[in-house]
Amino acid sequence: MSTTIAPDRPARTGEAVPRATAGAVLGALMRQRLRRDRWQILIWLLCIALLAMFSASAIDQTYGDANARAQ
Repeated sequence: MSTTIAPDRPARTGEAVPRATAGAVLGALMRQRLRRDRWQILIWLLCIALLAMFSASAIDQTYGDANARAQ
């Protein structure tokens, strides 16, 4: 007795195996990465925006407003 199960359809020798393109693989990896790191990305973006805001404020306090001095 054999324990081999016969396939539902016979295999064809010239049948092409579907392959994923590089773009599809890259897209899937990027979606997975964004899904995993969404809070970390949000925190980084907020911190960078706050850093830019505080830097502009510090430069203004240190050197003054150029428009106010010109008048």
